[in-house]
Amino acid sequence: MANACGQNAKQQMADILIHVEDPGAANMVVGLPGKLAGLGCDTILLASSHAKDFLASKGQAFFARQGTPLGVLNIQKPKVVVVGTSEHKQAFSLPLTRAAQEIGIPTIGMVDMACNANNRFCGEEDDPLGYIPDNLIVPDQATKDAYIQIGFPAKKIFLLGHPAYDRAYQFRQNNSVKVKQNQAGKKRILFLAEGWDLFDQKLSYRSKDYTLEGRGGDNWRTAIVLEELLDALDSLPEINAEVVVRPHPKMTASDFDRFEGEITVEAGGDPLEAASKADAVIGMTSMLLIEAAIVGRPVLSILPQPIERDWLGPIQDGDILSVTNRSDLVKALPSLMAGKIPALISGGGAEGLAIDRIVYHIAACFRRRQSSALPAQ
Repeated sequence: MANACGQNAKQQMADILIHVEDPGAANMVVGLPGKLAGLGCDTILLASSHAKDFLASKGQAFFARQGTPLGVLNIQKPKVVVVGTSEHKQAFSLPLTRAAQEIGIPTIGMVDMACNANNRFCGEEDDPLGYIPDNLIVPDQATKDAYIQIGFPAKKIFLLGHPAYDRAYQFRQNNSVKVKQNQAGKKRILFLAEGWDLFDQKLSYRSKDYTLEGRGGDNWRTAIVLEELLDALDSLPEINAEVVVRPHPKMTASDFDRFEGEITVEAGGDPLEAASKADAVIGMTSMLLIEAAIVGRPVLSILPQPIERDWLGPIQDGDILSVTNRSDLVKALPSLMAGKIPALISGGGAEGLAIDRIVYHIAACFRRRQSSALPAQ
């Protein structure tokens, strides 16, 4: 695909059409078009909404999506359609998937995590499988299990890993960790903030099941967790650490004005670079928590309720330590800052790279479709 960030794709036909509109989905497709081209598959990557800025920041070429689902299919004439999920009940990928299925084009969905499995493909309908593609690519067993639980056949779910884990592993191989020193000699904690769940907003606010209280004046999930972290650090002056907040790509620095004087907000830039400069990385259920662990940083998940352990595979599996109450948080922080809580995640193992497994899976789907379209000899 040409280096065409943000341009139209009105005249370009493709063997494989990929569409993303959320940063999480975009994170799964970085590098895919080039790899697929190397296998002889002409690929076009369409992006909309927040995915455009994310892909541009990664240097990944894409075309701005325009037109109706059927119009896009009629112009690009793909043999396979690949879609990422989006936190939007009117996401373009939903009718695009349905339109492709109605005219016999195979569809593949890429899902980055287990959370919200029952909402990602329902659109504005009640059926959690209403707009689900023919097959799913997932990064871990927890995500696969989540879709099996809502009735999607296990044989149609392919556990292939996540390309972001590849990039984190390669970053670690090619870069030494250089912790950024504070002028006052404080240790650096990178806090990975999360925004508001657009599928189910109540998941982003305090519930009766919360085991973290925060300071009592804020019901926003991220604020409660950040308050707990700041107050726990205040009770442990020997740690002497600053908290640097990294907002989610859908957030702005102003979302943290309420913490003025207690934190520093640093948005943008390479997330792996930011993680590598921290003495420790703390988050909730952000994918970047996994990437930070692969880069080699001590990581900790602070969750306001135990059920959230099921939202991210490595937390559910115990590969990343999680705490759900103040007492355990205060106990964990000294060990974390001393580097004694390593995550049991390496990435880039003997099984090879996730991006290669994903590319071969998509290419194989294209080859099958190509073969079925050939006239009988």
